[in-house]
Amino acid sequence: MRQSKSNSTLSAGIARRCITPPRPVFQSGYGRSAKSEGVYQQLHARALVLEDTKRDRVAILTAELLDFSQPLVDAIKAGVKTRLGLDESQVLLSASHTHCGPVVDDQIANLYPEVDMEYVRWLGQACIDTICDAARELKPVTAQFATGVAVFGINRRRPDLPGCPMLPNPSGRCDHEVTILKLAQPNGDPVAILFSYACHATVMGGQIIGGDYPGHAQLQLEMEFPGANAMFLAGCFGDVRPRLINAKGSFRGGSIDDVRALGRELSLAVMAGLTGTVQDVTGPLLHRIETVQLPYQKPLTKDEFGKVAARNQGYEGKWAKVMLERLEKDGRLPRSRPSTVQALGIGPFRIVAFNDEMCVGYQLQVKKRLAPAPALVAGYCGCSRSYVPTADMIPQGGYEAHTNIHVYLEPAPLAPKTEQVLLSTALRLAGAKRGAAKAS
Repeated sequence: MRQSKSNSTLSAGIARRCITPPRPVFQSGYGRSAKSEGVYQQLHARALVLEDTKRDRVAILTAELLDFSQPLVDAIKAGVKTRLGLDESQVLLSASHTHCGPVVDDQIANLYPEVDMEYVRWLGQACIDTICDAARELKPVTAQFATGVAVFGINRRRPDLPGCPMLPNPSGRCDHEVTILKLAQPNGDPVAILFSYACHATVMGGQIIGGDYPGHAQLQLEMEFPGANAMFLAGCFGDVRPRLINAKGSFRGGSIDDVRALGRELSLAVMAGLTGTVQDVTGPLLHRIETVQLPYQKPLTKDEFGKVAARNQGYEGKWAKVMLERLEKDGRLPRSRPSTVQALGIGPFRIVAFNDEMCVGYQLQVKKRLAPAPALVAGYCGCSRSYVPTADMIPQGGYEAHTNIHVYLEPAPLAPKTEQVLLSTALRLAGAKRGAAKAS
């Protein structure tokens, strides 16, 4: 893993490309049984390439997708390495987690009747081309960190009720801070504005393609700052969703007007943050990546899987049958699964990125333990294999800690040790003072 060591100025290049499917497709995020019927908002891939005076580079690509598949991640990073020479630690892929984007992951094809692999192949090449376009013309920039506030996210777990149902919990964990990184030319004009917020992009459902509230926020900011890329990096919001609540106290589905309202609220939070206290973080680049193993809890026995398969329909019954097939084929189920942790740095600023569907407690802990260094913590940066709860959530049960495994076909819930594995790795890669090498 390379790391430049001089205090240096930065250069930056950007590019943007529309990635809206040209034909009806199945959409990710819900178990839809029909293809899309229109577009309420175009989808985009946006790229930023940074270079310091030691010629060290990093590339960040944000895409309006639910997530990436592992083959798609591998194809994009391989293509960028071939054309630009960047290794996997130098390329960060971030999905906005819109629930109105196209299905791209054929590894969870059990959720969808069809995956349009021709589109997926085109998408991979489009992402490679967008990053390479951004690298063609680099301009001198300074890097500035700021924060804003948006309050429309609310915790969605109620551990005080049987089964920990998915209901609004005003006292549950949230992070209302909007983290912002502005890359600006010497005259002050922004080249790119990276921003992150921890709230699920689940305003819209239905059969219409779009980028949900993050997509609208990006478009609003690009109207305010013509020529700049506004790039949303999804926070760790596995257990947080928009505060859209009906008269019975349950979550309600939103409309296009709700998408616009929340997107506008987020874009205003970014603009307000940039007019407040701004910290210059211009400095050398850092890039590190590591794959760790997340331990599972003890799985059910073959007989127990058989009983679940016999008495349950839907996702749980299908899950049990798949586990029985895996046992028949392999003789055992895996005891752990891989997960990727990545850290990028600009001077004292850090982006800590997880690939999975992380719950907000991870974001709060990483930011707290890296303080006073400025940090942006993101999930959905790569192939999101399943939800990752914090250790204290696991005995509570509920969707994020347990039953999501039926959807993602995981053999068992993650074990409490998962938190320690991920946090220690993230802090070490980011260069936290305790137990890690400092960035220089």
